[in-house]
Amino acid sequence: MREKYAVNFWKAKRVNYKWLSNIVEGRATLMKKSLPQEITKNNITYRLVKVRDREKYVSENGDLINPYRNQECKISINADGYPCSGGSIPVHLYVAHGWVDGYFEGAEVNHKDFDRNNYKASNLEWVSHKQNIEYTLSNNYNTVCLSKQGTKNGRAKFTEDEVRIIRKMYDEGSSIADIIRYFYPELKTANHYRNIHSNITLIAKRKTWKCLPE
Repeated sequence: MREKYAVNFWKAKRVNYKWLSNIVEGRATLMKKSLPQEITKNNITYRLVKVRDREKYVSENGDLINPYRNQECKISINADGYPCSGGSIPVHLYVAHGWVDGYFEGAEVNHKDFDRNNYKASNLEWVSHKQNIEYTLSNNYNTVCLSKQGTKNGRAKFTEDEVRIIRKMYDEGSSIADIIRYFYPELKTANHYRNIHSNITLIAKRKTWKCLPE
């Protein structure tokens, strides 16, 4: 009798969970279907844009609103210096998809004035990867490229002095593993080791930090 009661109890619980799940999914679907494609707030027009499965209302100037909470989205800066929101998605992607014509498969967003903080639609355009590079090299190489070398690069993990030590140890016969142990005596994960190994190898073999004089 007790076993029968237990079976019926868990069976009923599964039914309730399924019923609740259907309600939640139904509400989510209803919310998505009922979202207008365009809204106006404080005399500013916003368009609904979906990037990497994340939806936002975005204005022509890059103001973002969470469509489900009806509140402004927080902006943070990633390692490459781009303002981002929700899942590290650059704001300029929302703006470009919502307000800039000319998108094609594989297109990239080019900032015409090279200012990553200027994500207004008027400053953006869809270009190919090749066009993006050519635009940078022909218009503003010194400012954009040279200014991001060495420790000025947001992804730099070492200082100039540390890079010199790495190269000196490697040139004198130290293995990459020895150099890693010198800088990181206590590595926590194998994945961390792989990332550091690749980084130090490229530095030691002069594949990166080419701007640093010998």
